[in-house]
Amino acid sequence: MMNIVEREANLKDFLLQKYYDSSNNLPSWVITSCVIVLTLSVLISQYVPTVPKFVADLQILSYQLNKFGFCLGAIILFYLLRTSLGFLFFQSIGEGKKWTIFYFTATKFYFILSFY
Repeated sequence: MMNIVEREANLKDFLLQKYYDSSNNLPSWVITSCVIVLTLSVLISQYVPTVPKFVADLQILSYQLNKFGFCLGAIILFYLLRTSLGFLFFQSIGEGKKWTIFYFTATKFYFILSFY
């Protein structure tokens, strides 16, 4: 991501750049979100004892979800719900233009979080 999307930026430049000087904010946010969702799914799937029965009974093209797939789906749904509610919040208070600044800041936060 740093080489292609951020145009050869190093970590310090990426973290200290201002919103108005930045480019490709949406692709950076999407990539960082995918990394966070995958790492959280791997982490949480180790602590899920079994897949719930109603999820295990669902079969799509004769495939079943394992613990990782169940956690991945649940975290994706949670992330989409949280993002949608955040977007609706910004729109409802009349600050829709600040949504881009919000996910620009969130990208930096989750990028640092992905190192842990």
